[in-house]
Amino acid sequence: MDPNAPFALNSDSLKLDYSTLRLLAHSFPPSSRGGSPTAQSQQRAERALPLLQLSDWDPRINNEPIPTCIHYSIKWKLQLKKGRLSTLTEIIEENLALAPSAYWDKFLKHAVATRVRDKLPESKYQPDETKITVSVKKRNERDLRKCFDGMDIEWKAVENKLTAWSYLFREGKKLRIDICFIYREIC
Repeated sequence: MDPNAPFALNSDSLKLDYSTLRLLAHSFPPSSRGGSPTAQSQQRAERALPLLQLSDWDPRINNEPIPTCIHYSIKWKLQLKKGRLSTLTEIIEENLALAPSAYWDKFLKHAVATRVRDKLPESKYQPDETKITVSVKKRNERDLRKCFDGMDIEWKAVENKLTAWSYLFREGKKLRIDICFIYREIC
């Protein structure tokens, strides 16, 4: 066989390389590179929106075209444990910007107390437990579920989850907190 022939092959050129394919990062534009999990979480942290505390909150400014803080909704229920659970009231508060702990102190605690006064005889019932679920409308994100004795709610875990999901809120996903205030009869 003539080595100068146009399609001449020698046995050295037919050897196969079974090593793992390596792509050079510079051959793709930066936007198409996924990056390492550390780089992705760093980018998310840089894009994280804050939860507003009372000192930062202005109730007149709530619907900004480009949000500067996390917005979420709360669906809360007052339930009575009497053999089985019965729902006495269910309320949805939408487009909240105030941090859940601050919203609890400023509004929700008083709203729950008012509903309890209206729906239950005062001395006959007491708070048993509070169940909280923090969720986002995205399939692969797991809900945060917490249960607290009475109404001793530790809001830090809830707020940490909302802050961790702030990048999803930026992408248009809805953040929601479901709260069940469960009362029981005093024996």
